[in-house]
Amino acid sequence: MIDPDFWNDSRVKRLSPTERLLFVGMISYADDEGRLLADPAFLRSKVFPYDDFTLEDITSMRDHILETNPNLQLYQNTGEDYLYFRKWPRYQKPSHPQPSKLPKPPAPHFGHFFPVSPLLFTFISFPRPE
Repeated sequence: MIDPDFWNDSRVKRLSPTERLLFVGMISYADDEGRLLADPAFLRSKVFPYDDFTLEDITSMRDHILETNPNLQLYQNTGEDYLYFRKWPRYQKPSHPQPSKLPKPPAPHFGHFFPVSPLLFTFISFPRPE
């Protein structure tokens, strides 16, 4: 089910009507964990089976949806493109969830890792067990 607030979202209003339809189609075809194939040929065959959109059209629409929606992540695994809805559990609660057959997205990237000096720990006091 599509949350009615979807239609009033400030990011959705930046999409063309056709991009909105593709976005809803992507939600419809996502599995119970919020993953789906991102291949333009797959998306075209599922969402626009009776229309004459080129693969370039679909790629452009998909990429614009990705640009406007930080909740959606594009990732690759073994040469295949996938999409993942990061906040899927907030909006979708399947009654009989099935494990995804698609690969997991990579772990979130939080920026650069800065090693911590061991000297830092000399200034931190920990309570001693009594």
